[in-house]
Amino acid sequence: MALPHPIQIMGLATLPGQTHPSDPGAGVNLLITCHGCQVWFYHWPGGAMQPPTATQGFTLSTPVQRFVSIPQGAVLITPFSLHLLSMTHGLGRITQEDLPMQAGIAPNGRWFMTCPDPRDLSQVEVVIRQLTIQPGLPIKISLPKQVLIPTQGGEFVTFLSLDTRHMALVLRQRYRTVFHIVTRRGQYLGALSVAVPIDRLMATRRPYRYMGLEVGNPTALLIIDLKPFRIVRYRVDITPQWLFETTSGYGLVDAAGNSSWLNPEGQIIRRLTGLPCPTAAAQVAPGHHLWGVSEGDRSRLYSVDLTTLGLEIQP
Repeated sequence: MALPHPIQIMGLATLPGQTHPSDPGAGVNLLITCHGCQVWFYHWPGGAMQPPTATQGFTLSTPVQRFVSIPQGAVLITPFSLHLLSMTHGLGRITQEDLPMQAGIAPNGRWFMTCPDPRDLSQVEVVIRQLTIQPGLPIKISLPKQVLIPTQGGEFVTFLSLDTRHMALVLRQRYRTVFHIVTRRGQYLGALSVAVPIDRLMATRRPYRYMGLEVGNPTALLIIDLKPFRIVRYRVDITPQWLFETTSGYGLVDAAGNSSWLNPEGQIIRRLTGLPCPTAAAQVAPGHHLWGVSEGDRSRLYSVDLTTLGLEIQP
């Protein structure tokens, strides 16, 4: 399906209480696509591949870097601000900083965490705010609570939302990666360290389990369990650009459209070539994703069914 603009980031937000007339059992999503400061959105009935309605959207003052889906809608993260796109309250900015920041959003959408770039800091001040969103009432944002974390410097990797009460600030320091654990009430619980420089992390359906890539080892897939804490390295035959969880293991796609599909034990069980390499992706359901592929000043969406190991790809 063609869209009249490029895509760098995209995601889906559920519209509460809405169903599609042709399939009353299917919910209606809002497909949100971003490129730079531009944000466009479309109604997505039941995840069906249908021609989009007239483009609707808005422009932010700084580029969107991340999209986080929450039960109340979505949060758009820019280098200086967080914007809540609520299905009941519309669009609103929930924090603004003067200096570049990093941010993490709790999976229930009830609190969030921000911090400055920790690269050259011996300790980082993390700021926690509670967020109350109730239909018919104004959105409430609590006063900030500051927490000092003794990081000893390091390159920011991500904030991991471990569960509704805990978040991890993940930093990479030369040959190791450190997970600093903080509670929603502002208590610093300490750090977990692993002697592997992790490049990025992606959550899986299993609580506290993440897929990751390793700096300096481009053909490795990491499976990280934080509870109990362990890490497993699987050797793969491509240099992954995208990681996907399937109903039967893990999927990897490189920049040339080559893919490898692994079972839960890390064995490669299928290889495919000629796949579209996405510039953005969003999960519709377990094993079902949307891939956005930019084509100049336009883009194309692909519906990818990973339950069949990527064999059913419908443009």
